[in-house]
Amino acid sequence: MEIQIDGNRSSSENWLESHRIPVQDLPAISEDEQRVAEKLSISAEEYRRSKYASELTKKQLELRASKVGQLVQNWLRSRRLSGETKGVWLKTFDGKYRVDVDVDGVGQQVLLSEELMDDILDSGSYEAQRSFDRALMANFGTREAAQAS
Repeated sequence: MEIQIDGNRSSSENWLESHRIPVQDLPAISEDEQRVAEKLSISAEEYRRSKYASELTKKQLELRASKVGQLVQNWLRSRRLSGETKGVWLKTFDGKYRVDVDVDGVGQQVLLSEELMDDILDSGSYEAQRSFDRALMANFGTREAAQAS
């Protein structure tokens, strides 16, 4: 399954972590990034720390997006639909996951809110799970009904 993260973000934990490591362990920045730092009136070191925090967060977001894709895949299996989650694209600015699914050879995109998926993954919210089920049923329920007949 292909995973994409659109945009940058960093968590407070990763921001703190980026300030704990020695400067020599921070990622290097290009000349273009150096110019951006200057335009933002921040030091190269602060830019490097910000870049490091974003890289840490990106890895976590990629893992989370993979879990979202697996949840959709498991939902399809539980409904006995022959489908495959091909990719998940987290659009950070929109707060949505775009899940690309192939069901019976037909490609389809499903948009799921990041907040909804956070509620499922962070606390196992029953209400969020019901909303997730409704969203997928709205997108794939006709296929499920067709297979049952």
